[in-house]
Amino acid sequence: MAGHCIPDTRIAVDFWSEQPEKKYHFLTSYCKTQIAGLTSEWKYKIYTSAINARFLENVIKVEKGLVRVLKVGRVYGVNSSRSRSGFSVTPIRANHCPGSVMFLFEGSFGRVLYTGHCRYKPGMLAGTPLSPSVTNKNLDVIYLDNTYAAPYCRFPSERESLLKVLEIINLFL
Repeated sequence: MAGHCIPDTRIAVDFWSEQPEKKYHFLTSYCKTQIAGLTSEWKYKIYTSAINARFLENVIKVEKGLVRVLKVGRVYGVNSSRSRSGFSVTPIRANHCPGSVMFLFEGSFGRVLYTGHCRYKPGMLAGTPLSPSVTNKNLDVIYLDNTYAAPYCRFPSERESLLKVLEIINLFL
């Protein structure tokens, strides 16, 4: 997934092509495919997690005043100048890499989940605002990243990955 603009909204997620009509830009994770096209010349606000914000400011050199940190699990109300109702957004841990988040958008356009890169595991949605949505199947649209959905993509478990990283670190100690 190379980013998307949510129809009938002013929301763009992981999408860095200049479109002045898109007022709200969200970053799910600091991964090559999610930041493709994003440069230090970017001039619009970006809403993301604290870890992603640090990468944006320190690596890409996006102007600090443009990066807005959203805390995981907190519901943020957004008032849109074009809409009386506005919308809300809730960042939810995506379990992909540090700082990666999914976004749950709710407004007159419906309930939209944008996953970005995520790594689902049982129980990860428990206690999140997304839990009742999944249980009751009351999402209107899901933008599900399928970058690694091909059958030939086989990944080690999270535990196996962690053990391998620790093994590599120990080689240098």
